[in-house]
Amino acid sequence: MLVTRPDHEIVTKYCCIWSKDIIKLANQKSIAVYDLKGKKANRKKFESYTKSKNPSLIFFNGHGTTEIIKGYDNQPLMDGQSIPSKSIIYARSCDAAQSLGPTLIQKGLRAFIGYMRKFTFFYDPAFILKPVNDPIGKYPIL
Repeated sequence: MLVTRPDHEIVTKYCCIWSKDIIKLANQKSIAVYDLKGKKANRKKFESYTKSKNPSLIFFNGHGTTEIIKGYDNQPLMDGQSIPSKSIIYARSCDAAQSLGPTLIQKGLRAFIGYMRKFTFFYDPAFILKPVNDPIGKYPIL
């Protein structure tokens, strides 16, 4: 499993923190996790890992548009040109399922799970500097 976790502002910081429990659960189940956290969530590292590790699941956390998923500092990370075939993608990114997802499926991606609209979550402004302690923004693990 390859996880991208940019953390350059409040939205990506929350998603980065929420993903730690998912990574922990994957490790407990002996699933290899390749974690592109912070500045490592860039196109060069992403493409290198998808080619060398061939992950069966890619879990994106980052801003998105109908055509791209962004990484650290909102730099393009994935678009319709680079296809990690044989993978399943879950993109916690706004709008990416509108056009990018179907484009990747047409080019051979196994599955794309994403959002057709803006991804929204709630948080308590009192915890904006300590998202890990935010009782409203905490991501539940089932």
